[in-house]
Amino acid sequence: MARRNVPCALSLKLAALAVGVLAMLSGMAVAGPRPGDAAFGLPALAEKSGDTEEQVALGKKLFFDQRLSQGGRMACATCHVPAEGFTERGRARPDGNDGQPLRRNAPTLLNVAWHGPFFHDGRSATLEAQALVPLTEPREFGAPSVGAVVARIAGLADYRGRFEAAFGRPVTAGTLGAALAAYERSLVAAGSPFDRWFFGKDETALSPAAVSGFKLFRGKAECAACHRIGAASALFTDGKFHDTGIAWRNAQTGSAEADRGREEATERIFDRYRIKTPSLRNVALTAPYMHDGSVATLEQVVRFYAGGGVPHKTLSPLIGPIDLSDKEIADLVAFLKSLTSPHAAALAEEKP
Repeated sequence: MARRNVPCALSLKLAALAVGVLAMLSGMAVAGPRPGDAAFGLPALAEKSGDTEEQVALGKKLFFDQRLSQGGRMACATCHVPAEGFTERGRARPDGNDGQPLRRNAPTLLNVAWHGPFFHDGRSATLEAQALVPLTEPREFGAPSVGAVVARIAGLADYRGRFEAAFGRPVTAGTLGAALAAYERSLVAAGSPFDRWFFGKDETALSPAAVSGFKLFRGKAECAACHRIGAASALFTDGKFHDTGIAWRNAQTGSAEADRGREEATERIFDRYRIKTPSLRNVALTAPYMHDGSVATLEQVVRFYAGGGVPHKTLSPLIGPIDLSDKEIADLVAFLKSLTSPHAAALAEEKP
């Protein structure tokens, strides 16, 4: 009897061990990012990219390569500077290849994979499509066609075999856009002090001023109406388009650079002057603000919205005057600064 029980006891132990291993593996499979991870605080992407290291590396090389532009004066990194939050810090609008400012502020590329559709007016549905647009813009890369850029890359010795290794086929418009998009998707920078405090339950991660600012953000100041925070993650945007009055105000000047906002992408008058709600993650790194770069500091942004934006007929109903004291404004700014990811510093070191 004792001998017959030994293998039974051993089997039970092995079975229990197997159950434990399976439970551990199952937990690993569903576990999300942890507080120290770059994606902590971000939701899971609807579709996994499947980008490979080779594709990301190729996209990075292309991102910094001025040879993609006519005359060799511009690269993606010219307007989206890694050390400046992947925008051009301190400049309202980046210069085009003619040395004159472009129409719009350069949006950050940090966490860009979560923020389609792309451009301030949402004209591109995917990162792959967005990446190709500047190539043929006359005042940006200035190429006569995407095909001309593809032919140029195909003739460069240092790209020989790179697209084949990354995608299994030569450079085409499709693989060019896919490579650039793969690199842009790698620019993940969350896990901020706010994320550690709110999602990670680390009560020491935020200052009292930032905590007060958070309460104002979701309460009296009503910022979260457009810059949303979920129970388990936060993009700090509703992904929608709103008329804040700035594009309308600019149009009143009769400037050749007048901006019709979302209407330029949809041709619907309903969308006139509507601009995409940006994420506020890493916002302290990306001054100046608004789609035209017309607001220099975070304090000025808060005062702009507290003042009710630019009143006019089609102003978003979500915008209206709010009575905020100087201390409340300072607390809101402290909260906004708490959205800066520690991982942004490593990405700032990106080089060709």
